Amino acid sequence: MKILILLISILFFRVEAEAVVIDFGLTQFSNSFTQASESKSSETFVSFGILADLSKGEGPLNFGWTVLSVSTAIETPLVSEKLSSIDMGPALRWGIDQKKLFSLTLAYGIYAKGKYETQTTSESLTGTSLFVKFAVEPAISESMNLGVSINYYSPSYGKSVLESVETDVSYKGTQLFPALSMSYKF
Repeated sequence: MKILILLISILFFRVEAEAVVIDFGLTQFSNSFTQASESKSSETFVSFGILADLSKGEGPLNFGWTVLSVSTAIETPLVSEKLSSIDMGPALRWGIDQKKLFSLTLAYGIYAKGKYETQTTSESLTGTSLFVKFAVEPAISESMNLGVSINYYSPSYGKSVLESVETDVSYKGTQLFPALSMSYKF
């Protein structure tokens, strides 16, 4: 159902909007440390948004839908933890300057579906998230910009399902990280 709403929104934006922006971000960290034993950690973050300028021109505001994919893993001889989440929701992008070199994007993940796994358990999580992205993207062509961004991501999970038992929880997280950022306008 949510995918259907997304597709209808995209079609609506394309028909009604003068300009549509595809917004993409990617971060991948990997770390390995060996002393007496080896420990590894990795983080992957991907954001993808389709936003439209509904003002029938080159307005500074774009509104649309963003999907986030987040994965964090830590492995040591004693601990193995992995948190992954798919979030989606409405987004607003503001082109701060006239040439839109600088932009600020705010997305509210009304749907955040996470999974927390350890060596012995697998817990399904649902909740919401907040995503803020400040990007500097110089133009590399008339329709494409490529640059870097600083990102803030904060999930908040309110429901947990562990071994078919649903409980109310209050799990929260916060991440601040750089990313490769790209936007394409058509």
